[in-house]
Formats: sequence, structure tokens, C-alpha cells
Amino acid sequence: MLALRAACDDDELLATQLKLRFGKHTLAWKDFFFESGRYDKVWEKLAPGAQYDMPLALVGTVKSHRSPSAGATYTTTYLNCESQYNRTTDPNRQDYFEVSIGHEDGDWLRTFPVGSQLVMFGLWRRSKTTESTKPHTRV
Repeated sequence: MLALRAACDDDELLATQLKLRFGKHTLAWKDFFFESGRYDKVWEKLAPGAQYDMPLALVGTVKSHRSPSAGATYTTTYLNCESQYNRTTDPNRQDYFEVSIGHEDGDWLRTFPVGSQLVMFGLWRRSKTTESTKPHTRV
């Protein structure tokens, strides 16, 4: 995948013509591989309530790991990537996009230390949307 990414970076014609097939799905390179800073485009691509998950590759930088607290009813550990913040035309609103990966083996997820850059390839789905009415600290 990294060799293909480098080839597409070097050859604009290849990047615009390349089509990837995943079962019944055919995706253009620009609709498959997303650098960090394009999480908003991924969000738009992943339809809420879709009948299938989308095959995508995302680049991200590890920000943190979150393990279940003692006594928690879940066992999933999360690897959280650096977030993307987008200002909107509304001065009181800022869109915030975050990519997280959950896995039962927290020790394995922690082998990717904070600050590591990853290419995460898999089947992705959109999570729920949350909206905060209080001022965000990054405004």
C-alpha cells in the first residue's frame, strides 16, 4: 500500500485513473486513501446507517490509548489518533473529527506508541454524532 501511495504521489495520471476493487465495490484512489487532515471527507463518504462498511485506508498519528477502567463491563481498548478541527462559517461552531480503533488486545494496540504514524486499512463505519453546546477549549 505504501508503494502504491508513493507511485500515486509521483504520477498524477496514475492517481486519477487508478480504480481499486473490493468485492462489489470499486473505488478511485482519492476515495480510498485519506491522509490525516481529510477526516472530514471520510465522514462525508461514510453514510449513516449504511448496509456495509467501506474499505478505506487512513493515515493517522497516535494521540493516546484508552483502556477499560477497573470494573468496566467492556474489554475493548482504543487507540485514538490526532483529531482534525475545522472552522465553519458560524463563529460559534467548530467541527471536530476523530479516528479511533478498538481492539480486545490492548497490549497489542499499545505497541503503537504515542506519536507513531500509522496507515490503517480496513472496513470502516461511521460512529454516532455528538454535539456539544458548551464552548470548546480550542476555540
